[in-house]
Amino acid sequence: MDKAVIFFVEGDTEEAFYKKFRETLKQCHCDGGKFAVRHVNIKNVKGIANFGRKVISTIEHNRLRKYRGCTLYPVLCYDTDVFELGKKPPVDLDRVADQLKSIREVGGVYRLGAQRTIEDWLLLDAAGIRKFLKLPEGKMNGMRCGLEEIRALFKQANKTYVKGKAEALVEQLDMNLIIKEKSAVFADVIRLLNTP
Repeated sequence: MDKAVIFFVEGDTEEAFYKKFRETLKQCHCDGGKFAVRHVNIKNVKGIANFGRKVISTIEHNRLRKYRGCTLYPVLCYDTDVFELGKKPPVDLDRVADQLKSIREVGGVYRLGAQRTIEDWLLLDAAGIRKFLKLPEGKMNGMRCGLEEIRALFKQANKTYVKGKAEALVEQLDMNLIIKEKSAVFADVIRLLNTP
């Protein structure tokens, strides 16, 4: 049976990140530049508030249409800050995973939680960000979260960082460096994409 891997992301920055992630994996981490699975798609659910409902409805809607005959592997991609800092998280990811697993065509559920925010992962290629902004090499503050640090770098370059408008920045980053730095986080998903 064919496999379909669907990355569910919560916003535009994450969508840009995972598109670059997918292309980098295909070029550099797969035999012959091809995944061992039939479908590798990215679905932006536009926010964490209705994340669970949108993921489940997307799987339910497409399991017999777009992914007919496939075993489905949803990958839940999210920032962990709302779960760490909020008193009541906006979504119960354990419950979402259990609901997904109850769907006959779902073979497993994977999670990729960006520690705090996706910008913390982008910051792993600080040199790439500085190059994109045409800033000289330098040290990071290290005391701020990735989002605040990137905003400070943009401010140094007399620009404004707008969350969700980072496609051009993401395109310039060294995704292999980020994958290497977060290899433990990505290992299961990379294995999934390379296993027929």
